[in-house]
Amino acid sequence: MTSALPKVSPRRAMAFILRRQGFFSHQLAPLEVVRRLVAVQSQYLASVPVAVWTRRPDTPYPWADQAQYEDKTLTRVWCLRGTVHTLASVDLPLFVARQLEKKDYWFLRYLKSQGVDEAELKRRNQKIMAALKKGPVSRHRLHEMIPELKELTGAGYGIDVRALALAGDVVFAGVEGNHPRFARRDLWLPDLKWQVPAVKAANRELMLRYFGAYGPATLKDFAYWTGMKAAEAKAIYAANQAELADVAVTGWPAGQLVCAADVDELLKTPEDLPPVVIVPKFDNLLLAWRDKARVIDEPGYKHIYRQAAQVDAAVFIDGRIQAGWRVKPGQTLAVSLNAWGKLNKRVQKQVAAKFDAYAQWTGADGARIDYVDGFN
Repeated sequence: MTSALPKVSPRRAMAFILRRQGFFSHQLAPLEVVRRLVAVQSQYLASVPVAVWTRRPDTPYPWADQAQYEDKTLTRVWCLRGTVHTLASVDLPLFVARQLEKKDYWFLRYLKSQGVDEAELKRRNQKIMAALKKGPVSRHRLHEMIPELKELTGAGYGIDVRALALAGDVVFAGVEGNHPRFARRDLWLPDLKWQVPAVKAANRELMLRYFGAYGPATLKDFAYWTGMKAAEAKAIYAANQAELADVAVTGWPAGQLVCAADVDELLKTPEDLPPVVIVPKFDNLLLAWRDKARVIDEPGYKHIYRQAAQVDAAVFIDGRIQAGWRVKPGQTLAVSLNAWGKLNKRVQKQVAAKFDAYAQWTGADGARIDYVDGFN
Protein backbone atom coordinates (compact mmCIF):
# COMPACT_ATOMS: atom_id res chain seq x y z
CA MET A 1 0.00 0.00 0.00
CA THR A 2 1.40 3.37 -1.04
CA SER A 3 1.70 5.85 1.83
CA ALA A 4 -0.15 9.14 1.47
CA LEU A 5 1.81 12.18 0.38
CA PRO A 6 2.49 14.96 2.89
CA LYS A 7 -0.36 17.42 2.37
CA VAL A 8 -0.52 21.18 2.98
CA SER A 9 -2.92 24.00 2.22
CA PRO A 10 -2.21 26.55 -0.54
CA ARG A 11 -1.85 29.17 2.18
CA ARG A 12 0.87 27.17 3.96
CA ALA A 13 2.64 26.48 0.66
CA MET A 14 2.70 30.17 -0.24
CA ALA A 15 3.83 31.15 3.25
CA PHE A 16 6.69 28.65 2.92
CA ILE A 17 7.75 30.10 -0.45
CA LEU A 18 7.68 33.67 0.87
CA ARG A 19 9.69 32.66 3.94
CA ARG A 20 12.29 30.94 1.78
CA GLN A 21 12.70 34.14 -0.23
CA GLY A 22 13.19 36.31 2.86
CA PHE A 23 9.85 38.14 3.06
CA PHE A 24 9.39 37.40 6.77
CA SER A 25 12.70 37.43 8.63
CA HIS A 26 14.61 39.64 6.16
CA GLN A 27 17.74 37.76 7.20
CA LEU A 28 19.11 37.15 3.71
CA ALA A 29 21.79 39.66 2.73
CA PRO A 30 21.06 41.48 -0.55
CA LEU A 31 23.41 39.27 -2.58
CA GLU A 32 21.94 36.19 -0.89
CA VAL A 33 18.47 37.37 -1.98
CA VAL A 34 19.61 37.38 -5.61
CA ARG A 35 21.22 33.96 -5.19
CA ARG A 36 18.11 32.54 -3.54
CA LEU A 37 16.06 33.78 -6.49
CA VAL A 38 18.78 32.30 -8.76
CA ALA A 39 18.47 35.20 -11.23
CA VAL A 40 16.30 38.33 -11.53
CA GLN A 41 14.80 39.17 -14.91
CA SER A 42 16.08 42.62 -15.86
CA GLN A 43 14.97 43.98 -19.19
CA TYR A 44 13.95 46.82 -16.89
CA LEU A 45 17.01 47.66 -14.82
CA ALA A 46 14.84 49.42 -12.23
CA SER A 47 13.21 46.09 -11.34
CA VAL A 48 16.37 44.62 -9.82
CA PRO A 49 16.78 46.91 -6.77
CA VAL A 50 13.03 46.74 -6.05
CA ALA A 51 13.06 42.93 -6.21
CA VAL A 52 15.81 42.93 -3.59
CA TRP A 53 14.33 45.71 -1.42
CA THR A 54 10.93 44.07 -1.10
CA ARG A 55 12.64 40.98 0.34
CA ARG A 56 15.27 42.89 2.34
CA PRO A 57 13.87 46.37 3.13
CA ASP A 58 17.05 47.73 4.75
CA THR A 59 19.01 47.27 1.51
CA PRO A 60 20.61 50.64 0.62
CA TYR A 61 18.99 52.22 -2.43
CA PRO A 62 22.28 52.33 -4.44
CA TRP A 63 23.20 48.73 -3.61
CA ALA A 64 22.28 47.14 -6.96
CA ASP A 65 24.25 49.69 -8.99
CA GLN A 66 27.26 49.39 -6.70
CA ALA A 67 27.10 45.60 -6.89
CA GLN A 68 26.98 45.64 -10.71
CA TYR A 69 29.39 48.42 -11.58
CA GLU A 70 31.76 48.78 -8.61
CA ASP A 71 31.96 45.56 -6.59
CA LYS A 72 31.07 43.47 -9.67
CA THR A 73 29.29 40.92 -7.47
CA LEU A 74 26.28 41.09 -9.82
CA THR A 75 26.36 40.43 -13.55
CA ARG A 76 23.73 40.99 -16.23
CA VAL A 77 23.48 38.43 -19.05
CA TRP A 78 21.06 36.46 -21.21
CA CYS A 79 20.11 33.19 -19.54
CA LEU A 80 16.73 31.85 -18.36
CA ARG A 81 14.09 31.73 -21.10
CA GLY A 82 16.59 33.49 -23.40
CA THR A 83 15.90 36.77 -21.59
CA VAL A 84 18.18 39.24 -19.82
CA HIS A 85 18.71 38.50 -16.12
CA THR A 86 20.86 39.84 -13.32
CA LEU A 87 22.60 37.19 -11.23
CA ALA A 88 25.42 36.80 -8.76
CA SER A 89 28.68 36.86 -10.72
CA VAL A 90 29.80 33.64 -9.06
CA ASP A 91 26.79 31.90 -10.63
CA LEU A 92 27.68 32.85 -14.21
CA PRO A 93 29.59 29.57 -14.83
CA LEU A 94 26.46 27.63 -13.81
CA PHE A 95 24.45 29.11 -16.67
CA VAL A 96 27.30 28.92 -19.14
CA ALA A 97 27.59 25.18 -18.46
CA ARG A 98 23.98 24.68 -19.49
CA GLN A 99 24.13 27.05 -22.43
CA LEU A 100 27.25 25.51 -23.96
CA GLU A 101 25.45 22.17 -24.13
CA LYS A 102 22.71 23.60 -26.33
CA LYS A 103 23.64 23.74 -29.99
CA ASP A 104 20.40 24.65 -31.77
CA TYR A 105 19.81 28.24 -30.66
CA TRP A 106 17.03 30.07 -32.45
CA PHE A 107 19.31 33.05 -33.08
CA LEU A 108 21.88 30.83 -34.84
CA ARG A 109 19.19 29.69 -37.25
CA TYR A 110 18.17 33.31 -37.65
CA LEU A 111 21.75 34.37 -38.44
CA LYS A 112 22.00 31.64 -41.07
CA SER A 113 18.84 33.00 -42.67
CA GLN A 114 20.72 36.30 -43.02
CA GLY A 115 23.74 34.64 -44.63
CA VAL A 116 25.90 34.37 -41.50
CA ASP A 117 27.25 30.82 -41.36
CA GLU A 118 29.38 29.29 -38.61
CA ALA A 119 32.67 30.47 -40.09
CA GLU A 120 31.40 34.02 -40.55
CA LEU A 121 30.00 34.07 -37.01
CA LYS A 122 33.39 32.99 -35.64
CA ARG A 123 35.12 35.75 -37.61
CA ARG A 124 32.69 38.39 -36.33
CA ASN A 125 33.03 37.16 -32.76
CA GLN A 126 36.81 37.50 -32.98
CA LYS A 127 36.34 41.08 -34.15
CA ILE A 128 33.99 41.80 -31.23
CA MET A 129 36.44 40.40 -28.68
CA ALA A 130 39.22 42.53 -30.20
CA ALA A 131 36.99 45.63 -30.14
CA LEU A 132 36.33 45.10 -26.42
CA LYS A 133 39.99 44.62 -25.55
CA LYS A 134 40.40 48.17 -24.21
CA GLY A 135 37.21 48.16 -22.13
CA PRO A 136 33.40 48.34 -22.36
CA VAL A 137 31.90 49.55 -25.63
CA SER A 138 28.31 50.60 -26.35
CA ARG A 139 26.31 48.77 -28.99
CA HIS A 140 26.22 51.92 -31.10
CA ARG A 141 30.01 52.28 -30.99
CA LEU A 142 30.52 48.54 -31.53
CA HIS A 143 28.48 48.72 -34.73
CA GLU A 144 30.59 51.66 -35.91
CA MET A 145 33.73 49.61 -35.30
CA ILE A 146 32.30 46.49 -36.97
CA PRO A 147 29.92 47.75 -39.70
CA GLU A 148 28.59 44.28 -40.64
CA LEU A 149 26.93 44.07 -37.21
CA LYS A 150 24.86 47.13 -38.09
CA GLU A 151 23.41 45.24 -41.05
CA LEU A 152 21.95 42.51 -38.85
CA THR A 153 18.19 42.60 -38.47
CA GLY A 154 17.37 42.20 -34.81
CA ALA A 155 20.68 43.39 -33.39
CA GLY A 156 18.73 45.20 -30.69
CA TYR A 157 17.61 41.79 -29.41
CA GLY A 158 21.22 40.72 -28.94
CA ILE A 159 21.74 38.92 -32.24
CA ASP A 160 25.08 40.71 -32.55
CA VAL A 161 26.75 39.54 -29.32
CA ARG A 162 24.53 36.77 -27.99
CA ALA A 163 26.74 33.85 -29.04
CA LEU A 164 29.62 35.32 -27.05
CA ALA A 165 27.35 36.16 -24.12
CA LEU A 166 25.94 32.64 -23.84
CA ALA A 167 29.50 31.29 -23.84
CA GLY A 168 30.33 33.59 -20.94
CA ASP A 169 32.82 35.64 -22.94
CA VAL A 170 30.78 38.87 -23.02
CA VAL A 171 28.54 40.48 -20.37
CA PHE A 172 26.51 43.65 -20.09
CA ALA A 173 28.46 46.57 -18.61
CA GLY A 174 25.94 49.31 -17.97
CA VAL A 175 24.52 51.76 -20.48
CA GLU A 176 25.71 54.71 -22.52
CA GLY A 177 22.82 57.00 -23.26
CA ASN A 178 20.11 54.71 -24.62
CA HIS A 179 22.57 52.02 -25.69
CA PRO A 180 23.72 49.04 -23.62
CA ARG A 181 27.43 48.60 -23.16
CA PHE A 182 29.22 45.28 -23.45
CA ALA A 183 32.48 44.10 -21.94
CA ARG A 184 34.71 41.07 -22.10
CA ARG A 185 34.04 38.92 -19.07
CA ASP A 186 37.74 38.33 -18.42
CA LEU A 187 38.34 42.08 -18.22
CA TRP A 188 35.08 43.13 -16.53
CA LEU A 189 35.28 40.35 -13.91
CA PRO A 190 39.02 39.75 -13.58
CA ASP A 191 38.72 38.31 -10.07
CA LEU A 192 36.01 35.79 -10.97
CA LYS A 193 37.34 32.24 -10.76
CA TRP A 194 36.38 30.85 -14.14
CA GLN A 195 35.59 27.18 -13.81
CA VAL A 196 32.57 25.97 -15.78
CA PRO A 197 31.01 22.92 -14.08
CA ALA A 198 30.04 19.74 -15.86
CA VAL A 199 26.58 20.02 -17.34
CA LYS A 200 25.15 17.26 -15.11
CA ALA A 201 26.34 19.10 -12.01
CA ALA A 202 24.93 22.37 -13.37
CA ASN A 203 21.57 20.77 -14.09
CA ARG A 204 21.41 19.31 -10.59
CA GLU A 205 22.26 22.63 -8.95
CA LEU A 206 19.76 24.56 -11.05
CA MET A 207 16.96 22.12 -10.25
CA LEU A 208 17.66 22.06 -6.51
CA ARG A 209 17.94 25.83 -6.34
CA TYR A 210 14.67 26.25 -8.23
CA PHE A 211 12.72 23.93 -5.94
CA GLY A 212 14.50 25.41 -2.92
CA ALA A 213 13.15 28.85 -3.77
CA TYR A 214 9.88 28.16 -5.58
CA GLY A 215 8.71 24.74 -4.43
CA PRO A 216 6.15 23.32 -4.05
CA ALA A 217 6.17 23.39 -7.86
CA THR A 218 5.89 20.94 -10.73
CA LEU A 219 8.33 19.81 -13.39
CA LYS A 220 6.22 21.77 -15.88
CA ASP A 221 6.83 24.87 -13.75
CA PHE A 222 10.58 24.16 -13.70
CA ALA A 223 10.67 23.73 -17.48
CA TYR A 224 8.66 26.93 -17.96
CA TRP A 225 10.92 28.95 -15.64
CA THR A 226 14.13 27.78 -17.30
CA GLY A 227 12.79 27.77 -20.85
CA MET A 228 13.81 24.14 -21.38
CA LYS A 229 11.74 21.41 -23.01
CA ALA A 230 9.63 19.16 -20.80
CA ALA A 231 11.68 16.10 -21.78
CA GLU A 232 14.87 17.75 -20.55
CA ALA A 233 13.27 18.68 -17.23
CA LYS A 234 12.10 15.08 -16.79
CA ALA A 235 15.59 13.76 -17.53
CA ILE A 236 17.18 16.09 -14.96
CA TYR A 237 14.57 15.04 -12.42
CA ALA A 238 15.21 11.34 -13.12
CA ALA A 239 18.91 11.84 -12.42
CA ASN A 240 18.25 13.68 -9.13
CA GLN A 241 14.96 12.20 -7.98
CA ALA A 242 16.26 11.15 -4.56
CA GLU A 243 16.91 14.79 -3.63
CA LEU A 244 13.32 15.90 -4.28
CA ALA A 245 10.11 14.90 -2.51
CA ASP A 246 6.50 14.74 -3.67
CA VAL A 247 3.93 16.70 -1.70
CA ALA A 248 0.25 17.43 -2.18
CA VAL A 249 -1.16 20.95 -2.07
CA THR A 250 -4.94 21.19 -1.81
CA GLY A 251 -6.41 22.45 -5.09
CA TRP A 252 -3.05 22.62 -6.90
CA PRO A 253 -2.17 20.26 -9.79
CA ALA A 254 -0.63 16.90 -8.95
CA GLY A 255 3.13 16.49 -9.13
CA GLN A 256 4.18 19.19 -6.64
CA LEU A 257 7.82 18.84 -5.58
CA VAL A 258 10.07 20.34 -2.93
CA CYS A 259 13.65 19.63 -1.94
CA ALA A 260 13.63 16.53 0.27
CA ALA A 261 15.58 18.42 2.91
CA ASP A 262 12.80 21.04 3.13
CA VAL A 263 9.77 18.80 3.74
CA ASP A 264 9.77 19.15 7.53
CA GLU A 265 10.13 22.93 7.27
CA LEU A 266 7.20 23.06 4.83
CA LEU A 267 4.95 21.00 7.12
CA LYS A 268 5.79 23.18 10.15
CA THR A 269 5.48 26.55 8.40
CA PRO A 270 2.81 28.78 9.99
CA GLU A 271 0.00 29.79 7.65
CA ASP A 272 0.35 33.51 8.33
CA LEU A 273 1.14 35.67 5.29
CA PRO A 274 2.41 39.24 4.93
CA PRO A 275 -0.62 41.54 4.65
CA VAL A 276 0.89 43.46 1.71
CA VAL A 277 3.81 42.66 -0.61
CA ILE A 278 4.72 44.81 -3.61
CA VAL A 279 6.87 43.46 -6.43
CA PRO A 280 8.25 45.08 -9.60
CA LYS A 281 7.60 44.29 -13.24
CA PHE A 282 8.69 40.76 -14.19
CA ASP A 283 9.35 39.82 -10.56
CA ASN A 284 10.18 36.18 -9.86
CA LEU A 285 6.92 35.75 -7.94
CA LEU A 286 5.14 36.57 -11.20
CA LEU A 287 7.19 34.29 -13.46
CA ALA A 288 8.31 31.28 -11.42
CA TRP A 289 5.33 29.04 -12.24
CA ARG A 290 3.58 28.14 -15.45
CA ASP A 291 0.28 27.86 -13.58
CA LYS A 292 -0.48 31.42 -12.45
CA ALA A 293 -3.65 30.35 -10.62
CA ARG A 294 -1.59 29.85 -7.47
CA VAL A 295 -1.00 33.61 -7.24
CA ILE A 296 -3.85 35.30 -9.13
CA ASP A 297 -7.55 34.76 -9.85
CA GLU A 298 -8.85 34.83 -13.40
CA PRO A 299 -10.38 38.36 -13.27
CA GLY A 300 -6.98 39.87 -12.50
CA TYR A 301 -4.89 37.89 -14.97
CA LYS A 302 -5.25 40.28 -17.91
CA HIS A 303 -4.30 43.23 -15.69
CA ILE A 304 -0.86 41.80 -14.84
CA TYR A 305 0.00 39.46 -17.72
CA ARG A 306 -0.49 41.82 -20.60
CA GLN A 307 -0.05 41.94 -24.37
CA ALA A 308 3.41 41.82 -25.96
CA ALA A 309 4.63 39.61 -23.07
CA GLN A 310 4.53 42.51 -20.60
CA VAL A 311 4.24 41.59 -16.92
CA ASP A 312 3.17 44.51 -14.72
CA ALA A 313 4.29 45.34 -11.20
CA ALA A 314 1.89 43.76 -8.70
CA VAL A 315 0.52 44.06 -5.18
CA PHE A 316 0.03 40.84 -3.20
CA ILE A 317 -2.59 41.09 -0.50
CA ASP A 318 -2.73 38.15 1.89
CA GLY A 319 -0.67 36.04 -0.51
CA ARG A 320 -2.51 36.74 -3.77
CA ILE A 321 -2.19 39.39 -6.47
CA GLN A 322 -5.05 41.86 -6.15
CA ALA A 323 -3.69 44.99 -7.85
CA GLY A 324 -1.14 46.31 -10.30
CA TRP A 325 0.87 49.49 -9.81
CA ARG A 326 2.87 52.09 -11.67
CA VAL A 327 4.81 55.03 -10.31
CA LYS A 328 6.00 58.44 -11.42
CA PRO A 329 9.03 59.79 -9.55
CA GLY A 330 9.02 63.08 -7.68
CA GLN A 331 9.47 64.50 -4.21
CA THR A 332 6.25 62.64 -3.51
CA LEU A 333 5.90 59.46 -5.54
CA ALA A 334 2.71 59.36 -7.59
CA VAL A 335 1.47 55.77 -7.46
CA SER A 336 -1.31 54.63 -9.77
CA LEU A 337 -2.99 51.54 -8.31
CA ASN A 338 -5.24 49.34 -10.39
CA ALA A 339 -7.21 47.11 -8.02
CA TRP A 340 -9.86 44.97 -9.73
CA GLY A 341 -11.57 44.07 -6.45
CA LYS A 342 -12.71 46.28 -3.61
CA LEU A 343 -10.07 46.94 -0.93
CA ASN A 344 -11.41 47.73 2.53
CA LYS A 345 -10.07 50.68 4.52
CA ARG A 346 -7.76 48.52 6.64
CA VAL A 347 -6.11 47.07 3.53
CA GLN A 348 -5.91 50.49 1.90
CA LYS A 349 -3.99 51.78 4.95
CA GLN A 350 -1.63 48.81 4.78
CA VAL A 351 -1.04 49.40 1.06
CA ALA A 352 -0.42 53.11 1.69
CA ALA A 353 2.10 52.29 4.43
CA LYS A 354 3.96 49.90 2.14
CA PHE A 355 4.24 52.46 -0.64
CA ASP A 356 5.31 55.14 1.83
CA ALA A 357 8.13 52.82 2.91
CA TYR A 358 9.03 52.25 -0.73
CA ALA A 359 9.00 56.00 -1.42
CA GLN A 360 11.25 56.77 1.54
CA TRP A 361 13.68 54.07 0.41
CA THR A 362 14.00 55.87 -2.93
CA GLY A 363 14.60 59.21 -1.20
CA ALA A 364 11.11 60.65 -1.69
CA ASP A 365 9.05 62.13 1.14
CA GLY A 366 6.25 59.66 0.74
CA ALA A 367 3.72 58.29 -1.73
CA ARG A 368 0.35 59.52 -3.02
CA ILE A 369 -1.89 56.71 -4.25
CA ASP A 370 -4.43 57.28 -6.98
CA TYR A 371 -6.82 54.40 -7.60
CA VAL A 372 -7.40 53.88 -11.33
CA ASP A 373 -9.58 51.62 -13.43
CA GLY A 374 -6.98 49.78 -15.47
CA PHE A 375 -3.88 50.87 -17.39
CA ASN A 376 -3.58 51.66 -21.08
